[in-house]
Amino acid sequence: MEEGMRVHYDEEGDVLYLNLKPGAEAVAEETGDETLVRKDPETGEIVGYTVMHFRKRAGQKKGIELEA
Repeated sequence: MEEGMRVHYDEEGDVLYLNLKPGAEAVAEETGDETLVRKDPETGEIVGYTVMHFRKRAGQKKGIELEA
């Protein structure tokens, strides 16, 4: 059974995890600006994102760009 998107925030590490396909195998690529995009290694399909320093960035109202 396939699950929907999951969002998890690690308050201690100030990291936001967006899992578009929870449990999917993935490789992470740095996109710059302390954001990682997670892709399926076979298809290149985006399966998630990791955003570092999320609260700090959100508090500064700094935009977060995610690869489409």
